[in-house]
Amino acid sequence: MICGCSVGAAFGAVYAAGTNLYLLGKYLGTLDYRTTVDMSMPTHGGILNGDKIEELTKILTHNLTAEETKIPFYCVATDLLTGQLQVFEKGSLHRMVRASIAVPGVFIPAEIDGHYYVDGGVLSELPVSVLREKGADIVITSDLGIKRNQFDPQHFSPIDVLRRASDIMQGAMTQRQADKGDVVIRPDASFVKGLLSTASYEESLEAGRQTATEALPRIKELLGIEDLTEAL
Repeated sequence: MICGCSVGAAFGAVYAAGTNLYLLGKYLGTLDYRTTVDMSMPTHGGILNGDKIEELTKILTHNLTAEETKIPFYCVATDLLTGQLQVFEKGSLHRMVRASIAVPGVFIPAEIDGHYYVDGGVLSELPVSVLREKGADIVITSDLGIKRNQFDPQHFSPIDVLRRASDIMQGAMTQRQADKGDVVIRPDASFVKGLLSTASYEESLEAGRQTATEALPRIKELLGIEDLTEAL
């Protein structure tokens, strides 16, 4: 089973929907701001509408619902009205993801059934507890860590400050989280520039691949097998 938060929700949903990840990696290199950015009025709660990102997610998840995925999928978002963590497990994958990725101040909050949601990372960047509650006995987490979204202190925008402050807050919460999972994969993402930039996609893929490979011995040990193909 998969539980994602923010960008983890997006890629988790795509994986759960059965999309070919090799082809997805190639596709990332073709994306630009015209594909992902749709400006909004700041008075609407964010500078980006998020419609383009949602439509892209809809395509990549084949317009499936969470009930239709072969791998059980959950994602988390923060309810602005109640201040509580919302765990989505039913409905359209692209709507669930849209709620989970709504970085405060950047994306307009997602409205679902009369509630308004922002990034799940506001409350739980590593939603390990959700997987435990759903019955997972081995949890592998992918944590991009506090090194992301570095900025030049001589040249930064209000959004850069907001994102950096959010990273510091989320990093502190993650450090205090008692259960970080049985295996923590933490690729270096410090070289990534820009929230929606795909300029470093090849380096990002390699960083993830390298740290995942380093984690394989521990994963095999937990599963009690020599060959991971035995578990697939």
